[in-house]
Amino acid sequence: MLYQAGLPFDRFACLRSPDTVAALDDVHFAAEQLTVLREGVFAGVGGRRDPGLRSAARRVRRLLTANRPVPEDLAEPLGAGKAAADWNAGIARHAALLADAAARYRTELAAGRAVLRDTAALDPVFREALITTNPAFAPSALDRYVRTWSADRRGSRTRHTEAKLVAYLQRMAGKTHVSSLLGLVNIATVDPTTSGLRIRTASGGAPTERAVFVGYWAVAALAAAIGADPAVRPYLVPVRSALADVRANDVVIDLLGTASVLTPLQRRLLDAVDGERRTVDIAASLNRSVPDALAVAERLAGLGVLHLALRVPVTVFHPLTALRDQVDALPADCSRRGHWLSVLDELDLLRARFAAATGTGRADVLAEAEAFFTGTTRSPARHNAGRAYGDRILFYEECRGAVEEFAIGGDLAEHVEHRLRAPLDLCTAYGTLLRRQYRSLAVRAYRSLAADGERIPFTRLARVMTSMRTAGSGASGASSASGGSDACDGEVRAFELRWQRLVAERTHQGVADLRPEDLTALADLVPGPAPAAHAAVDLFAAATGPDELAVGRALWVMGEVGENVMPWGSQIHFHPRADRVLTETTELFNGIGYPELAVIVPDRPHKGLIHQGFAGTFVEAHAPVGRSERTIPLTDLLVRGSGERVWLEAADGTRLRFFHHHDDKAHLWAFAAPRVLFPAPAPAGTPDRPRVSVGDVVMLRAEWDVTADDWLCGAEGGSGSGGGGFEQFRRIRERQRVRGIPDFVFARIPGEIKPYCVNLAAALSVEFLAAALRRAGSAVLSEMVPGPEQLWLRDGGNGNGGAYCTELRTLWTRGGDRDD
Repeated sequence: MLYQAGLPFDRFACLRSPDTVAALDDVHFAAEQLTVLREGVFAGVGGRRDPGLRSAARRVRRLLTANRPVPEDLAEPLGAGKAAADWNAGIARHAALLADAAARYRTELAAGRAVLRDTAALDPVFREALITTNPAFAPSALDRYVRTWSADRRGSRTRHTEAKLVAYLQRMAGKTHVSSLLGLVNIATVDPTTSGLRIRTASGGAPTERAVFVGYWAVAALAAAIGADPAVRPYLVPVRSALADVRANDVVIDLLGTASVLTPLQRRLLDAVDGERRTVDIAASLNRSVPDALAVAERLAGLGVLHLALRVPVTVFHPLTALRDQVDALPADCSRRGHWLSVLDELDLLRARFAAATGTGRADVLAEAEAFFTGTTRSPARHNAGRAYGDRILFYEECRGAVEEFAIGGDLAEHVEHRLRAPLDLCTAYGTLLRRQYRSLAVRAYRSLAADGERIPFTRLARVMTSMRTAGSGASGASSASGGSDACDGEVRAFELRWQRLVAERTHQGVADLRPEDLTALADLVPGPAPAAHAAVDLFAAATGPDELAVGRALWVMGEVGENVMPWGSQIHFHPRADRVLTETTELFNGIGYPELAVIVPDRPHKGLIHQGFAGTFVEAHAPVGRSERTIPLTDLLVRGSGERVWLEAADGTRLRFFHHHDDKAHLWAFAAPRVLFPAPAPAGTPDRPRVSVGDVVMLRAEWDVTADDWLCGAEGGSGSGGGGFEQFRRIRERQRVRGIPDFVFARIPGEIKPYCVNLAAALSVEFLAAALRRAGSAVLSEMVPGPEQLWLRDGGNGNGGAYCTELRTLWTRGGDRDD
């Protein structure tokens, strides 16, 4: 896939304050000159023995220390008249330059705010993206902001609105985070029969396809409301929980190991639950009244033994359709069946109207849909309201971008893969060592529970591993899984130290310049056969245009490296050959030596999903899977061991390997493929971390830890008067200069889902960063590479028009030892 930002980057970059930056450079150089002049005066007044002159000299020193002018009649008797005159002239020049910089700041802040106002008022794409992502930006709210905007007056409401506008503008122009018009999806392919790069872009840069869905969280709320309806509840189909282990002696063990004892009636009802019969039918089979059967079923649901609800599968693109199918299947004698069908149909009609509308029309439909949803469910119509990345409305939209064809030739694909091989092999070697830690812990836990060859529930092993890891037995560094053997911990620590020493030795002016053979030599130190592995690699190309990219003259920048397989996610929706891609993906994984894959299906609060094209076994835990050829409950997942090995099995003996990409749980990674992840380039606590380059690949971007204590000057700033806001801008520019931080960076703020693009040479962007630092106390900045001048995708695909941030989502695989 090729992701692209929703707006050209210059729409964000144009907020810059170049005159203020230049003026502050002059202020900085004048301050350096003052240091030299100060030393000249100090030298002139030093060493005086006459008591009167000594007193005058002390007064002069105090004035110098306070950066104040020195009267010439005070300095002349000390023989420092000329030096004092130069000092006073320097003080005056510094003050004049500072006043000029403050005036320029006021002017450029107002100019940037005017650009922001015009964007909110006149850009239909930006306005539509706002109102379909954050309903607080209804057309009336935007119009009120534009109508009341003033270059001279800036109240708290205006500052708040402008901070939000900056947040969304950076997201839409500086990020490739796919969501509605904020970020677009394009289909990318590899064509081994061609060379170079074949790119064809629709004129205008507008999305070529759009699809609107009802958010999963909203459908789940509707399902809860319908399932709670007393007229519907008797007709619900009870389903056994995948998390409860019911023993033969009627003891129930939940996921946490808590035991409960079933009553005879509870056991009878549970035995009657087959996933097909409704509660009313089970009541009849037990010769019990429906209210009695419901009460027992609800008690079992409270114990976590079964589900008594309409459960929406998390593995489908259209959860509303899945819910409607369940309601439609209710028997005709359910008095509220027709009502709830009409509710779901009305919401789907609102979805279709929202999809067809544009601009203000979308806002009107959304307001109508929110009122309808809240009135129906008594639940809020937004999820994580107000958060720049977490805010979810009822509907979400996927947009296919204007790149109609992006075909990478076989030679270019080989060129890129060859350059990524050494970095990815190093990351896999590191992940292999970490997995040995996880597995060492799993072996210890297994031995504490079972004899060789005995099968035990995976949930029991997971509880013991979690307990061991919490206890910290044999714990290693922060990046490692604690609880492994001392030998495994030592291997990981030794690898990390060798890597960090190599980076430090090769670092010059903030860049560690490594060779592929350096990485290969380090990876080869990991003993044993190389395991099969895969990675989802986010890749950025720094080039001046498609022609330079086509011949491989680009700087390749590695972004996040994870485990998620893109064809098994939501972005496959627009692919014209989705079935073929899914088949090829299955064949690819079968060919690299993986056992049968299994995934514990995660909860799905929004659009992200692992859909039913996944080539493996769904393990159902909290989240319902729906119909699938191969689905097993978590309680049927087993572990068997022999000697120093443990492995995962289904009840029929099929060996499984987790497909996992969510967290750092050792009990999951012990049975997954090795993680492909970067070792830290510097010890924990190192505030400045270098860029790590391997030839023409940027493996790791430079990073800087910053704190509010160091970067903020205490003033609230942002008034536009040139006071607190200017002083804050000046302070951050000085901190940036001292540490060699470039203007364009990404800021990871604690508590935020995604990083923000920040221009440290733009008044409004620095205001935004200062406010975020004031709230969070710290941030991690990373350099923006590719930079603004290295964005190759332009409107029309011919180098014309604005340049867009792009990101290639790629899948890398490596065959190897089948070690499970």
